[in-house]
Amino acid sequence: MRYSINTFVYKAANIPLQKALLSLDKFGFKYVDLAAYGSGDPTRMSKAEKQTIIRMFFDFGIKSSQILILNTIGMATTNLAQKSNILDYMKRCAEFQLELGGKQVLVCWGGGVYETGVLKEKSWMNSVMMIKEFGEWALNQGVIVELEMDPHVYFIINNMDKMAKILEDVNLPNVFPNIDIGHLCIT
Repeated sequence: MRYSINTFVYKAANIPLQKALLSLDKFGFKYVDLAAYGSGDPTRMSKAEKQTIIRMFFDFGIKSSQILILNTIGMATTNLAQKSNILDYMKRCAEFQLELGGKQVLVCWGGGVYETGVLKEKSWMNSVMMIKEFGEWALNQGVIVELEMDPHVYFIINNMDKMAKILEDVNLPNVFPNIDIGHLCIT
């Protein structure tokens, strides 16, 4: 039997990523969903910290099954600077996933949230364009992109009908739905 774990469990307990990797190695985990948040956020790591994490993955024989790209709640924004920052963050997370030997990323937070005072259709198109731009970049890198459906009303992708529609609108061969049983139970 092979075990896998999401490092968000450790983040919730305020355990830094390096200590988390030591712990999960002790427990025998070989597959990891890396939460790109807090100490696991590669955009906040120094080059030396990144190298340490990469070395730990390889030394322990841990496989990065996917990286959870978490700082994406503003994907549907009309603010160009925020969009640029989010896209840069997503690309840097995907690059780190490749350095870890993985090729799959999960874009969290349901394609972003609706903005107050902005038409829902405009927010939808902003999300589609962000996913499409990231997906096209990822396709050239050999990265598989998964989209999270978040069941709350203020998220762009909050049910399976919207998931199917956004996949149709994005229309890229490397962009897929993430089927989260917990989220499906809520809907």
